[in-house]
Amino acid sequence: MLPIGMGMPSTPLLSGPLTPEMQDKMAKIRYCIIGIFAAAVGRLCTGDVPFNELICGIFGIFLLKDDENVITCYSCLASSPLGQCAQPGGGGIACLMPFLLVASFNCIFLLLRLFIGGAFFFLSFFFQFLGAVFALG
Repeated sequence: MLPIGMGMPSTPLLSGPLTPEMQDKMAKIRYCIIGIFAAAVGRLCTGDVPFNELICGIFGIFLLKDDENVITCYSCLASSPLGQCAQPGGGGIACLMPFLLVASFNCIFLLLRLFIGGAFFFLSFFFQFLGAVFALG
């Protein structure tokens, strides 16, 4: 993943410790990411290929790299070939904008098939919509 400020030295990368307000938002995003993975498993069990949910969930795991509840999942992803995509910062708050964009676009495309897709489509839409709202606000 390319940093947002790539090529423009005047744009600072998002880094540093999280404020208490940001930690509250990240806790809400963590529950949304767990829901996204649950919806992906449900869609996989019903015969769909949940590629978009997995991409959104992976961005979410890299976003929550400092969260003690997902540190084992993050370390597994960071040591895999996917870990090269999160360089140079390795994830964290710099992954907020990519997570927001992927979740928002997934919501738009899920909205087109929401009423014919089944319960796991609705769950995926719901959790990605909430994740995008929490990431935005």
